[in-house]
Amino acid sequence: YFAAISPDGRYLFTGNESAYALREIARLNQPFPLPKLPLLVSSAVFSPDNESILLVGFDGTAIVIDKAGKILQKMEETSSRFMSGIFSPDGKTILLGNNAGMVSKWDLNGKQIYGFGAGRGNIISILYAPSGQAFFTIDLFGEVKKWNFEGLPLRFNILPPSKKIFFSKDGKYGAAILASSVDQIMVFELIKE
Repeated sequence: YFAAISPDGRYLFTGNESAYALREIARLNQPFPLPKLPLLVSSAVFSPDNESILLVGFDGTAIVIDKAGKILQKMEETSSRFMSGIFSPDGKTILLGNNAGMVSKWDLNGKQIYGFGAGRGNIISILYAPSGQAFFTIDLFGEVKKWNFEGLPLRFNILPPSKKIFFSKDGKYGAAILASSVDQIMVFELIKE
């Protein structure tokens, strides 16, 4: 299952691998009609301008759609599968993590700008730092790493093994869903970059 809320708080995109819906939060019981998409969706994230949605599929492809479900761009790799993705804070590029532990940066025309090794396996989550000057990855083993945009690691093992991390809008706090036998949440104060 997945859920994504638009940055303006107006839209909600939810679903599972084969069924999904886009809804205006003020009218949750009236989903927008969407066409059948050519992938089984595993995750979704809105663009910063609220106008498009990045979908990563279980088949390892990634597509960008508009709110009517029209495919604007498709990205895929031949030797690996995408597992996670996110728009840049300015909405001009996309970071995608794959099952080989690589992160790649793509433009909105579907052209790969660069890629580098970032983990020991599936990159299950990518998140920009609140400043937009760095980003975090979480690999299959729960290792959280902070990177700059040249692909150089800034910090490793900065949290206990985690499944997902989140930041407050003001950039002061973060929360991590820890990868333990019982899901736990850890809240932490962010260090200024």
